[in-house]
Amino acid sequence: MSRSVVIFMGGLVLAITGSGCNDGAKQQATAIKQVPAKDKQISDWMEAEVKKGTHAPTVVRMAVGRMRKIDLTRCPSGFQQAYLKHVYAWSEMPPLLEKYDGVGGFFTSFLEGLTDRYDGDKEAKRIQKSIRETFLDVETVSLKYGVQQGH
Repeated sequence: MSRSVVIFMGGLVLAITGSGCNDGAKQQATAIKQVPAKDKQISDWMEAEVKKGTHAPTVVRMAVGRMRKIDLTRCPSGFQQAYLKHVYAWSEMPPLLEKYDGVGGFFTSFLEGLTDRYDGDKEAKRIQKSIRETFLDVETVSLKYGVQQGH
């Protein structure tokens, strides 16, 4: 086999596999775009439920369950990891909301205040920061695949 035939065959293999990679990248980008759209639907649902007066800890817990059900299998592993960290950040919110909810929550914060151990505000700020930071990570990973999240 001549050298030019070998080079041609090598180029043909690269062209074929290269086009497959582009198709895979397009599929990954499409899959990535679907996740924030579903996440936004969950966020809108959560906001509407809380406005209706539904128990906030329950709503957030249900929203986290819905977030966990979003199919990430077609997304690249880096995106999957970033989104799952975001879901985990959200999962820390319901226990905090329950701790300080209602009359029991009032007494919890009152007693913690008397003993100078009240940390609800500090913990809420930590969780909110984690939610923001993990979503920023989701957006950053999305950009690596050519997907810019809408705001």
